[in-house]
Amino acid sequence: MPSAMSREEDFLQAILADPSAQDTWLVLADWLEENGLDSRAELLRLQIRLRSEPNVRLRSPLEKRVRELLASGIKPCAPSIENSVGMRLVLIPPGLFWMGSRAAADPPQTDEVPRHLVRITRPFFLGARAHLAALPAFLGSA
Repeated sequence: MPSAMSREEDFLQAILADPSAQDTWLVLADWLEENGLDSRAELLRLQIRLRSEPNVRLRSPLEKRVRELLASGIKPCAPSIENSVGMRLVLIPPGLFWMGSRAAADPPQTDEVPRHLVRITRPFFLGARAHLAALPAFLGSA
């Protein structure tokens, strides 16, 4: 019988094959819930909903709940790949995302305001944490 982790990896691989297919993301959320990972399932469903919600007033309570779940240590579902120099790249799915900074104690850079929603139309990969151990391999490939 496959372990829970290998099953999750199977779903993440299916998402990597077609990142825009919402049904695969939702099936993963259902699977998480069925396996007792209710908070992770909730986080994933919130993230899916936020990708398509343009109404700022409706987004606000959803975003607040996402921040609460993340602050409590809930691990997000993040399909990823590793490139040829060992860097982990995380999938950024299509959808609506905030760009820019909120007003804060430290003034934001001028190119970070005003904060606004942007629509990403195609999935892409973004580098996760860079490890110093990967630096020589990266520099050697430049």
